[in-house]
Amino acid sequence: MEAIRKEVLLLFAFFLITGTIFCASSGEYSVLKIPVNIRKGAVAVVRKSDLKYKRKSLSKATKYVTEAITVLKSSGYRYALFSERYNDFSKIKSLKATVYDQYGNKVKNISKDDIHDVSAIDNASVYSDARRKYIDPENYNYPFTIEYSYEVDYNGILATPSWLMYPGYNVGVQESSFIISFPEELPLEYYSSNIDIDPEVDKDKGIVTYSWKINNLHPIKYEPLSPPQSDFLPYVLTRPFNFEIDGFEGSSESWASFGSWVYELLGDRSILPDETVDEIRSMVSDSPTEVEKISVLYNWMQNRTRYVGIYIGLGGWQPLDVKEVDKKLYGDCKALSNYMRVVLYAAGIESYYTLVSSGESIEPVIKDFPSQQFDHVILCVPVSNDTIWLECTNQTNPMGFIAGFTDDRDVLVVKRDSSKLCHTRVYSGGDNEKITTGVVNIDEQGNGIGEFIEINKGVFYDYAEQYLYSDSESRLKAKVDDLHVADFKIQKYNVNRNKDDIPEIVENTVLSLPKYVVKMGSRFFLQPNILTRNEFNLNGFSDRKNDISFQRTLVEVDSIVINIPDGYVPESVPKPVNVNTKYGSYSAEIISDGTKVYYNRRLELKKGMYPYEEYNSFKDFIKETERSDNAKVVFVKSK
Repeated sequence: MEAIRKEVLLLFAFFLITGTIFCASSGEYSVLKIPVNIRKGAVAVVRKSDLKYKRKSLSKATKYVTEAITVLKSSGYRYALFSERYNDFSKIKSLKATVYDQYGNKVKNISKDDIHDVSAIDNASVYSDARRKYIDPENYNYPFTIEYSYEVDYNGILATPSWLMYPGYNVGVQESSFIISFPEELPLEYYSSNIDIDPEVDKDKGIVTYSWKINNLHPIKYEPLSPPQSDFLPYVLTRPFNFEIDGFEGSSESWASFGSWVYELLGDRSILPDETVDEIRSMVSDSPTEVEKISVLYNWMQNRTRYVGIYIGLGGWQPLDVKEVDKKLYGDCKALSNYMRVVLYAAGIESYYTLVSSGESIEPVIKDFPSQQFDHVILCVPVSNDTIWLECTNQTNPMGFIAGFTDDRDVLVVKRDSSKLCHTRVYSGGDNEKITTGVVNIDEQGNGIGEFIEINKGVFYDYAEQYLYSDSESRLKAKVDDLHVADFKIQKYNVNRNKDDIPEIVENTVLSLPKYVVKMGSRFFLQPNILTRNEFNLNGFSDRKNDISFQRTLVEVDSIVINIPDGYVPESVPKPVNVNTKYGSYSAEIISDGTKVYYNRRLELKKGMYPYEEYNSFKDFIKETERSDNAKVVFVKSK
């Protein structure tokens, strides 16, 4: 009987286990239905992403979206959050969301009360009609899946959707599709990159439909110093040849036609009051050159205006009337750039409203695909044998300085009938330079006091600008975060600048360096490189897939003098290092005369795109610089 009882129990356990497994794998969104190669290394997996876009007329369209994403671990939770913007020209409808457990069983439907509707702008200095709906499922039992479905109606069209298959790094994609349809008389064009499939094309009763679908994309791992994501991630862009928003019709058949539409938005919003025109002409009446006139008027504009974003109605594209800017003395990038354009015109100087994609990362413009690829406006001012680019939203920038935000990229210079792509200023290695000099005094206990001067030029100026305008507490905190010293205290810190063509921010810092010298018996170990050690974190990427990208040439120069205590003599001094490669160059020399240590260092990283196959060679170069940066001088107490 006992044997039969055990056999029955084993059989019951078998059916219980297999039944559980069957139930676990039966749901559509069961984690077990994710292919292993899609799940491996992923923090989340897109189970399904279906985007359909139906264009109905010149200004009407509807977008239909269904997306399900499985969050595998807490680091992927942000992909479970829903956020969709809308404004006066779009309306979100039929928003639903459902949460499933790891077996694909429904856990809950998201209620209407859990769908939040808030301003899309968090900044109090921005006026906008843009809003967003967002959902936080507040589910932390991993893994889980959330599915969203919704529609968006558009009553104004400037751009049509893009298909971006990957929402981010370390996310697998099991299934994704993109369908876009349009009337034959309102043609669309597409541009695809890093994807080897063409759309299926269908024509029926005057409606053209393009359809794409992909399956099983493995996660993309983050790799340092990668090019812009558009260089290696798959995507499809679309554009309408003809569009209309808020009564303004336009065309993107060419950059000239797209620019003409932007120019039309400026329209009669570009007329200054007569008294302001008189003031402008009076201010520059004694300026002998055009460049000096531009400088006078740019400084005047900076001192009297402030940045306030305005995105109400067509305000996302159309600038505030210059009369309003002149009266209220505020505006966004569109309004202030157009205001400066009209100010210069009043002084007899031609300039051009210019669209640019801004940011530290230089995102390439697809030159043969005229379309909305920009997020910012600056001003182009041609002068004799040169061009001055004016950033009109910054109240402190030196005239013509654009390093780190709009430098070295293609922009659309807007003219009535002849808009065209141009390229902004490129800052070379000599322009992008950080020069550090210092003197450090070491006492018998190995403590140090260091006085340093850091001169930041070009893009380093852009990095250091935060120190100029923040309050003293925030300034010191930012400086502390930037220093790579193990133990220190800032005793004194001040910062100033000059406004040359290549402007400089000069930092003066006094550091207390307790236990700066490591003492072992009668010896002490001193590391001369104090402030400019680089940390690239290149380990763990031996199977590199992406090319190596440096978007700007950067130069660091250090000259440090260290006074050592009496009675110590050098026992071991590192040999000079001098390395020249295609990626850059590095030299470091440590000289000791018994009472002082002289440290001279220069690192140059060269702008360029280098093949991923050379990653190990590049890493060897960086590792050699890091070893040298960490080199120590050994001193011994003389007898």
